[in-house]
Amino acid sequence: MADTSYAKYVAVSVIIIAVFIIAWYNLRQEKPSPAEEISSPYKIAFSGIVSGNEDIYLVDTEGELERVTTSPGREFLPSWSPDRSKIAFVSTTQDPNGDIYVLNMATRNGMRITNNPALDTMPVWSKDGTKIAFLSSRWSAN
Repeated sequence: MADTSYAKYVAVSVIIIAVFIIAWYNLRQEKPSPAEEISSPYKIAFSGIVSGNEDIYLVDTEGELERVTTSPGREFLPSWSPDRSKIAFVSTTQDPNGDIYVLNMATRNGMRITNNPALDTMPVWSKDGTKIAFLSSRWSAN
């Protein structure tokens, strides 16, 4: 019984540490000045529920709304790549626990990058845009 409690303690500790690392990484990234952000063509990515289904949407500075995912599963927690050419997000389309997908914004083609029965969530891009960190409930005693 003590081994189970210790394993849960370790799992929770790892998740907490991962959240702190992701937060620290995000704080270290260079941010555009407010003037650059307002005058740029950037869009805000967010998830929203319309007609009972959670999808990824974009909104620009003019308030124009664009739906970018339409699968029957839930898509949420979007994360722009540093060059803003891709969005990583969580989808429950093929796995009810959620996997990480990447959507190429130029082609609108999506690609599943995790495939595990565990929960994979909270994707965050590396500063150079070549890697994605994410939290997972994967656990092995081995």
